Amino acid sequence: EIVRDAVLATSGGLLRTLGGEPIPVKPNSDGSVEIDRSKVALPALADRRSLYVFARRNYQLTELGVFDQPAVATNCMARTSSAVVSQSLALLNGRFVFDESERFAARLRQLAPGDERKQIEAAFEIAFGREPTDEEAQLGHDLMTRQAKRYREQESKNDDEAARTAL
Repeated sequence: EIVRDAVLATSGGLLRTLGGEPIPVKPNSDGSVEIDRSKVALPALADRRSLYVFARRNYQLTELGVFDQPAVATNCMARTSSAVVSQSLALLNGRFVFDESERFAARLRQLAPGDERKQIEAAFEIAFGREPTDEEAQLGHDLMTRQAKRYREQESKNDDEAARTAL
């Protein structure tokens, strides 16, 4: 739950309201389980803390399941923790993380419009609670430059679109 909550907080989407209805989930045909945004009164209510995600024995939210969410069917006397490949894959390829990364990029664009260096600094400050080192800032710049070039060449985006997508 803390991973999901941290991702939402970093993107700026975490709704910290207390109490209320549980956040509904739905199973997909591929076996994944996600938040059912069509069943919440307001879209933002789906972005409340993971504590409010409806827990069902058969349907656990996919991004929580790979991070050792305890089985709902039995008592959980102690939490286990593991580090497995499926966790990395869920973070790299999951729809939730992809959507939240876009929201994070929009947050950075709003904080530092048109200033890549300040966007990188803001990203570090928000995500890690510190400024980037000179080397980290340079690596961030290099990555964004490579990605923007890739989007211009492979997807025929103009400079502004390429920079926006790279972020």
